[in-house]
Amino acid sequence: MVPPSRAFFTLTFALFRAGIVPVFIDPGMGREHIGRCLDEAQPAAFIGTAKALAARLLFGWGRAHLRHVLHPGQLAPTAAEAPLHAPAPGATAAILFTSGSTGAPKGAVYEHGHFLAQIDLLRAAYD
Repeated sequence: MVPPSRAFFTLTFALFRAGIVPVFIDPGMGREHIGRCLDEAQPAAFIGTAKALAARLLFGWGRAHLRHVLHPGQLAPTAAEAPLHAPAPGATAAILFTSGSTGAPKGAVYEHGHFLAQIDLLRAAYD
């Protein structure tokens, strides 16, 4: 629940590096769908803007399973080099929820191999 920005991309790659599977939910899908997506994915942590954190409290999103609730500003980089997580290509990299424009939003599981293939295609297309 962090809008596209430098913080979003930094956070995403930091989660990948740590071996944490991010769950991406578009806040534009509406509060009821957001709650259902969180119930389906059952993430242990919620990272969002101040507005998203307030909405989470107000609507009770993830109350049963969330153990950590953070604002991106609370996630300061450390001076120490973190170990690099080296996942297998078939390992889950992220869960991305569809917009729900044709019905209920659905979680799509992306594997690291999907992202690696996309990188290869972009590298080939743009040299």
